[in-house]
Amino acid sequence: MRRVWTLITPIILGLQGFLSTTGVAQTNVPDDWSTKRETVVFQGEVVAGERFSRRFGPDLTFELRPIQNNWNVFVGWSVHIVQRGRTQNLAGLTNHWSGTSPVEILGWHFLPGASAPGEYREFIFSPDVGRTAPADPERVARFGQGGLSLWDIELNPRGEGAETAIGSMKFEMELSWPASYPPQQP
Repeated sequence: MRRVWTLITPIILGLQGFLSTTGVAQTNVPDDWSTKRETVVFQGEVVAGERFSRRFGPDLTFELRPIQNNWNVFVGWSVHIVQRGRTQNLAGLTNHWSGTSPVEILGWHFLPGASAPGEYREFIFSPDVGRTAPADPERVARFGQGGLSLWDIELNPRGEGAETAIGSMKFEMELSWPASYPPQQP
């Protein structure tokens, strides 16, 4: 990937000790994923309330889903990676050290002095997420990584509910996963 995975290492190290004590066996993602990787890079643009979806790999989809506040104002988007036939967000294990998840893109993240992810966000994903509890973050990171760059972020003034909303934004998404996925069935 073109970006240095500065967030992935702390995510793995921070959750590794906690999750390794559970003794839960992982069965869906082999430990020997090929080091050969597939990568896709694409760009897009969204406006408030709009959903974006792009298929990649044999059965995966990247989605930006609009987020509404309690006053039905669209305030941003959430990043989802979904596998065909499932609803679980495969990027849901991505940790957020600042208290704010990098898979949530909200208007206040871009206000001066905000302690939140900025214009570049990294996340991990795997079909293991949601199938075993809890999924091992090392295995998840070995499977899939995403890097999302945001620009031309148009913030709308604080409206009802005093929440800054994103009116529109442009983005570039880079996703990487094992070339050997899905594993061959015997």
